[in-house]
Amino acid sequence: MFVEKCTNEERSKFGISDKQKKPIKISHHIHNKYQIVLHKKNVNVSSLMTYVDSRVGIGDGYLRAGWKFEKTTSAPRFWWTDFHHRYDRFKYKADKSRCMTQQQIADEAGVVPIYGCTNSIMKIDL
Repeated sequence: MFVEKCTNEERSKFGISDKQKKPIKISHHIHNKYQIVLHKKNVNVSSLMTYVDSRVGIGDGYLRAGWKFEKTTSAPRFWWTDFHHRYDRFKYKADKSRCMTQQQIADEAGVVPIYGCTNSIMKIDL
């Protein structure tokens, strides 16, 4: 969102002076209904979705803020490890050019999968 496109009410809510011209970044971390409305105006969407990491909570804060529980992800997250470091799950992928599966690539690299928790998917209609 650019300041030039802000209404006077939006400028007031964010404490923006009339002389400020630099872009305002609307964060992906949306903290209140007002920010959701501003986000909707900028990207023209009808709903927002977020993931709740079940290691740290079940989404009570989202539910109290009006979000709805959609579902739990079907499989737990995973990473790769060589027993010294943890690597993103996309680091070792199947290689069609070498006709190798993901597991064969992982075996070749000497890594094994480690698993985490599932996520809850929450949604809010705008």
